Amino acid sequence: MFRKLLLGLLIWAAASATALFVWAAPREGGNKYALLIGVRDYLPSELHKLPYTDNDIADLAKVLIEQGGYRAEQVIVMTQKVAVDQRKPQLHPSAANIRKQLEDILKLCEEEDSLLMAFAGHSVQFKDSKDNYFCPADAKLSDKKTLISLGELYRSLGAKEDLEKYVKTEVKAFVKSNLDDVQRPQLVGASNEVWELVHVRAREDRSRSGDIGEVRREPARAVAPFDKAKAKELQRAWAKHLDREVVEEVDLGGGVTMAFVLIPPGKFLMGSPEDEKDREENEVQHAVEITQPFYLGKYEVTRGQFRQFVRDAEYTTEAERDGKGGWGWNADKKKFERNTAFSWTNAGFQSDNHPVVNVTWNDAAKFCRWLAQRSGKAVHLPSEAEWEYACRAGTETPFHFGKTLNGDKANCDGNSPYGTDKKGIYLGRTCAVGFVCGECIWFA
Repeated sequence: MFRKLLLGLLIWAAASATALFVWAAPREGGNKYALLIGVRDYLPSELHKLPYTDNDIADLAKVLIEQGGYRAEQVIVMTQKVAVDQRKPQLHPSAANIRKQLEDILKLCEEEDSLLMAFAGHSVQFKDSKDNYFCPADAKLSDKKTLISLGELYRSLGAKEDLEKYVKTEVKAFVKSNLDDVQRPQLVGASNEVWELVHVRAREDRSRSGDIGEVRREPARAVAPFDKAKAKELQRAWAKHLDREVVEEVDLGGGVTMAFVLIPPGKFLMGSPEDEKDREENEVQHAVEITQPFYLGKYEVTRGQFRQFVRDAEYTTEAERDGKGGWGWNADKKKFERNTAFSWTNAGFQSDNHPVVNVTWNDAAKFCRWLAQRSGKAVHLPSEAEWEYACRAGTETPFHFGKTLNGDKANCDGNSPYGTDKKGIYLGRTCAVGFVCGECIWFA
């Protein structure tokens, strides 16, 4: 029976969403089915919109068909865009439709067949459960019946025997060979038992040094909260383990470089407490583990760095192509306005050492692809979880430097303080990258 097939669970770091894979291992000669689900729009009272899930799922479908050996007719894409464009309401990613599509595919599957499932959208974890829940388009957080339990899905599809071997062979090989063009998944488990199997075994990295065999164990992982000294200790330990530097630079040409800082893997509490000032409804707190170390740009991409990309790739930004222009500061009118005179090259207030502005997500994605080609490394925009983990830097306060903001720790309008009545500094201008007002403990 199909239920006997081996399963793996992955988490894919999408740019603006949480994406999860449930993957049944293929048997040689069998059919390869894929059910790819992306949710862009949610009920406004429940969750915020995720603008790029349609593209994420479309890109994945393209990779599976063109490089993964999947037949187009056996790759089912469920997004709001596809449902409208193809006039097929059954492809709308509601909870009922997702379950019905899965049921229909399972009826077709035989023992040698395989199924890959991908979810791009919000996921949540409740305090009383270890399961992660995917949020369909009609999700209501107060009603678990409207959510998709990934743990139950995983357990209902098959057994877990030989998961370690499968994760280290087929999954790793497919990811390395075929998913670099999208974004490389991180391994994670559906249930606590599988989570421990994947990660405890992964922490024993067996390698050889000369003729003498030795076991290299991974350093400790970060567990928030932790302080600046601990962050530095973890960075040094992981850099040594990976045989890398804590800070590495990439040559962009023309004497321009870009610095990246090593962020160790670890666990933190994503979101914010219910009593935090100005908290948004979508900031529900939930535990997240970053399972792999990664490098994050030390500063924002500067105008000078972006200029190297534009010159080398002969690229024109969307603001320069759409006839509407970008946003900039009109000194005569003393206000920001949109005008064709403004673009990434001119916003009315910047130099090449300032963060680049007037670029879209698509422009940024093109920059990442160019940088990947130039550096020979996988490069993508950080996921929401990666970004918050790095920015929090082990802290659990509204800002990594504390509970208040009034201009003495970051460049903002100190006349409108947050969390305090004390007014502070207001520079009245933007700052070049590297301007030290407050310090992030990863970067300081």
